[in-house]
Amino acid sequence: MENISTNKAGFVNFQNKNWSFKGDKGTFAKVTRNDDDKIIAITVKVAAKGMISSEYTKEISDFCDKLGIDFSSIPCGQSKTVEI
Repeated sequence: MENISTNKAGFVNFQNKNWSFKGDKGTFAKVTRNDDDKIIAITVKVAAKGMISSEYTKEISDFCDKLGIDFSSIPCGQSKTVEI
């Protein structure tokens, strides 16, 4: 798995997240690491409300594709977790 940039809480840093869009605010990917700091799971959640910007949709969809997740199939307000 490629190096994934996260903040201290484990949320993936995306370049195209637009905080002006409510859907962008509530849509995220979060990494779970083990005691050795290795990634063991990634959770992707889609916002329950609000519109997601097209740039962010493209970026997070591409990210999900690398994990074998179909971003467009995740219902609003739901999440999908992949164990690595």
